[in-house]
Amino acid sequence: MKTRFIKTLAAVLAMLLIIFASPTYTAFANGIAVLFNDTEIQFSQPPIERHGFLFHPLEDILEAIGATWTADRLNIRGELNGNTLHVPTGNLRYNVNGARFQVPRELEPIIYNDVVYVYIDVIIDAFGMSSSWDGGTRSLVITNWITPINR
Repeated sequence: MKTRFIKTLAAVLAMLLIIFASPTYTAFANGIAVLFNDTEIQFSQPPIERHGFLFHPLEDILEAIGATWTADRLNIRGELNGNTLHVPTGNLRYNVNGARFQVPRELEPIIYNDVVYVYIDVIIDAFGMSSSWDGGTRSLVITNWITPINR
């Protein structure tokens, strides 16, 4: 009887460890604003924190910065400032102006609940923008420099 209880307890603890210790994308970050040209971007979904990096819904970012964009089941494309960003959602990578945009694996796009999330600095770089962090207001401030990037 005691042995069975110990085995059951060990199984339950192992299951809890697997559930709570496995990497997950559901850790939503709160309290951080993203501003584009001094206007706060309103996101349809909260950002996701993964490996210490914040990921935001790609379509919301493209719309907020004024990029023209299209999306279908397999691709999201955005154009702005003479640059084209292509995110083939099945491959979880970025292409800028037709060339693969190299990022570390932990910064590759995430698909969560049918929404494509991206590390926002990749978008800033792809479209030739700049950003700064305002620690006092916990805000990421993005500025449009309108500078095409040649990769």
